[in-house]
Amino acid sequence: MKQNRHTVDQIIAKLRRADVELGKGKTVPDACKVLGISEQTYYRWRQKYGGMQPEMAKELKALQKENTRLKKMVAEQALDMEILKEAAKGNWLSIKHPEQQYIQIDTTNILFICGGTFVGIEDIVRRRIGGQTLGFG
Repeated sequence: MKQNRHTVDQIIAKLRRADVELGKGKTVPDACKVLGISEQTYYRWRQKYGGMQPEMAKELKALQKENTRLKKMVAEQALDMEILKEAAKGNWLSIKHPEQQYIQIDTTNILFICGGTFVGIEDIVRRRIGGQTLGFG
């Protein structure tokens, strides 16, 4: 069967049409042939959208999109908080060898950059290098 992408409105309309066909006494395979979909697609749609009005389906889609956006915002905020914690620690790093005491290292002129993009990293770099250029700049 040819694969098509159906909108939520089209899916709900096809499910309603399937209900009409089934009400006329047709079997599910026959109704699916009339609609031009597979039985598997019919049952998957019935499970996800069965009994749903088009407005409810649109609202569900909007809520799922909003949920995804909010999850991304929370993850970004958590990353920002970790960066601020690191920046607030100061310019000293304590390192301990298992058989020795702690050694304090001044990290004023050391810049640690992990892979990824960090909002505000430019300010931290500028503050640490004091206006000097970094790399080939």
